[in-house]
Amino acid sequence: MESPRKPRSVPPVYFLSGLILIPLTTYLTPCLSVVPFPFNRAGMPLLLRGAYLSNHAYGLFLRHETAHDFEVTPLLVQEGPFRYTRNPMYLGMVSALLGLVVCLGNQAAMGPTLVVFGGMHAVCVP
Repeated sequence: MESPRKPRSVPPVYFLSGLILIPLTTYLTPCLSVVPFPFNRAGMPLLLRGAYLSNHAYGLFLRHETAHDFEVTPLLVQEGPFRYTRNPMYLGMVSALLGLVVCLGNQAAMGPTLVVFGGMHAVCVP
């Protein structure tokens, strides 16, 4: 008899919680803003590239019909960003959150980013 699988969380839930918690932390701790304008704009390419990476990887999953929720699939995608990393969607989400932290320029916003990343890694990555 197989042991019951523990339920897994959906990674976009972690990402969306980061998108809520990071600006909220910035709002609640304005005294910790350390990256002034226009230097905070340096986070924009990281944010956009991370979002693009996640969406592109998910599009490859859909094209190869391997986007099944936590099920074993017969096909291993080996093109695009999957040539370099096995988890480009996670990498893209964390990159986008780091870009948001730099754009907001608040050092306290790094806390929710680390919590989101740690939670995603502990619960979602097999």
